[in-house]
Amino acid sequence: LALLDCRPICLDVSETALQLGQRLFREWPSLDEPIEQPRFLLFDGRTICLPDNSVDRIACFESLHHVPNMQEVLAEMYRVLTPGGIAGFVEPGEHHSEHPFSQAEMLNYDVLELDIVVSDIWKAAQTIGFSDIRFSMFSFPSLNLSIRDRNTLTKGHVPRSISQHIMRSMTSWSIFFLNKGDPVLDSRGVS
Repeated sequence: LALLDCRPICLDVSETALQLGQRLFREWPSLDEPIEQPRFLLFDGRTICLPDNSVDRIACFESLHHVPNMQEVLAEMYRVLTPGGIAGFVEPGEHHSEHPFSQAEMLNYDVLELDIVVSDIWKAAQTIGFSDIRFSMFSFPSLNLSIRDRNTLTKGHVPRSISQHIMRSMTSWSIFFLNKGDPVLDSRGVS
C-alpha cells in the first residue's frame, strides 16, 4: 500500500507480528522508495490509538473471527473512519469454527475461532452507525466453464452448476465492506 502512495497504518495485537512486519518492509525489494513509511501500532483489543475520523479505509484480513468483542472493535473502527470511509473484511465462512483445522488450532494453540455470521455483523454494524454492507464475489477454486455454460451465462441465464459453485464460494469465504455514510472516492477515483 505504501508503494501505491497510501499512508498505511499496520495494527496488530501481537508485538512480534508488528516487528516482523517492520523487518519485512525494510527488507522487501522495491523498485521505488515509498513516499511514506508505514506506521506500526500495537492494538490492545479495545482502543485504536488514532484520532476520530482519521483514516479513509480499513483492511481486515482473516482476523475479525478471532475477536471476542466484535461489536466493540467494529465501533472503534467506525470511530476512526472518516465520513465516507470503508472497512473491508476477508473472513472465513459461517461454519469456520467447526472445521477440523479450526478445532485443532483452538485445542493446540488456545486460539479463539468464531463463526462469521454476516447477518449478525450487519445488525451490529447498523447499531453502531454503518450505513451499508456490500459483498464481493470470490470463487475458489476458480470456475472453468464449458462453451455451453459460458454462452448460457452471457445470455443472462445462470446454469445450476454455476449457481451452486457461487453459493459454496460465498459460504466458504465472506468478503464484505462496511460503509460509514456514502463512500467517498479516493484520489484514484475508487470508492
